[in-house]
Amino acid sequence: MAYYDQVTVIEDGLLSAKVNAKSGPSIVIECFSATDAHKPQIFLAKSSSDVMDTVATTVDGELLGDIAFVGVNSGTPTAVIAAQITGVQDGSSGATVCPAALHFTVLSSGGTKVTINRADGSWEFPGSILGASIAGELIDSGTIPDARLNHSFKTGTYVGDAATTRNITGIGFNPTAVMVIPLDSKDVTMKTSGMSSTNAKNVTTGNINTDAITALITDGFTVGDGSTGTNNTASGITYSYVAQK
Repeated sequence: MAYYDQVTVIEDGLLSAKVNAKSGPSIVIECFSATDAHKPQIFLAKSSSDVMDTVATTVDGELLGDIAFVGVNSGTPTAVIAAQITGVQDGSSGATVCPAALHFTVLSSGGTKVTINRADGSWEFPGSILGASIAGELIDSGTIPDARLNHSFKTGTYVGDAATTRNITGIGFNPTAVMVIPLDSKDVTMKTSGMSSTNAKNVTTGNINTDAITALITDGFTVGDGSTGTNNTASGITYSYVAQK
């Protein structure tokens, strides 16, 4: 049972709902349907116009919405944002699309704001920079607390260009292991820092290749044309990769 329930609508756009309850207040949206066409949804909609009911194209870098988790500090008691999920437009709007990224932000115990950005199909966990004092589950430039994830990973894609060798860079660290997955259903290969020379293992067949993934380098890895095994630079083929720090 709730006590002193209060809902306030303020003209400047703030809708405030306050609940004094013995148990935590909840918002529940239930949907009963046997099809995916009918489902509960919450929309945070942004139009790039100050005029009510005017629909205007949003632009690259525009903030589309926030979900904030708020606590109270221990000084002069003040509500502060402790964690936040922000939708940010990530590129120009097209005829039928609006590209976006999700930014997950948390505060460390020292008040340092750290963010992990989700865009272009890539999760980044740089890891082990700010230490275990980070008060969050999924963060950038910090660690996952309680050793829940003690390594960092980066995923991405590249398109083959028929080069004999090619450096794939921009992952932000010197990987200890890389797996390359071609999207044309050919063999998957993997290389770790413990493998000698240019060796990589064909995960599909178990064979060792010497020109599939030939090196793990400062900011990425080197792939080859597979003249003695798996071709990781075939022209026009899209390759996905997972790199571990």
